[in-house]
Amino acid sequence: MAPAVTAGFPLGGFKPYGKVGGAFLDVKHNGSVDDYHDTRAFWGVGGRFPILPSLGLRIEYERFNLKNSQHEDLISANGEILF
Repeated sequence: MAPAVTAGFPLGGFKPYGKVGGAFLDVKHNGSVDDYHDTRAFWGVGGRFPILPSLGLRIEYERFNLKNSQHEDLISANGEILF
């Protein structure tokens, strides 16, 4: 789970935004590396693109900070229906 605060602004039809939050980590490894549970900060940037008044596309990049200066990056594209 990763609750976050998102803020953005309209820029014509495109709506860029940024987000920050906390991720509850449950990391399990195979082998000699220790498993761990932690809560770490994450951040992201993205944008919404309207296709129709009630249909849009959302693209987002997020970086999750892990233990020992490691990180995981997530790039996603989603469709959204507004009602």
